[in-house]
Amino acid sequence: KPVILMGSSMGAAACAFAAGEERDLADALILDSTYDSLFEATDGWWHFLGKMTVAPRLWRLAFAPLARVAKLALGFSPREARVSRAMNGYDRPVLLLHGRVDTIAPLPHAENVLGAKICASLIIAIMPRCGGCNPSGMAKPSEPS
Repeated sequence: KPVILMGSSMGAAACAFAAGEERDLADALILDSTYDSLFEATDGWWHFLGKMTVAPRLWRLAFAPLARVAKLALGFSPREARVSRAMNGYDRPVLLLHGRVDTIAPLPHAENVLGAKICASLIIAIMPRCGGCNPSGMAKPSEPS
């Protein structure tokens, strides 16, 4: 039976990294609101989690030492981890779902993943009035303009 990995947000990135590392792990991927760069995605998370008013760059500076510790502990730097790199040469079908008004992983993240040299079919579905996932896990539509 076919195996399909599906994840949303960080789970989508985890699916992409796992499939990129072990190419025979799944027959297809469904990536919902994935980010390309964990490091860049933290900007959206700071805003989402606490409606932080302090500039995300200041938070990055405050947590910069953790990135160094993570590199020692994990063997890679969170700054260097990119879904688009993990997907280069991936030879199975990928469905990429993304909300145009996603504030946690903005649309350029999905566009970066699209730039990966995926050898199989890649389908992207962009929902024009949807954001990312809210805490209940459902897509949150944007306000009508």
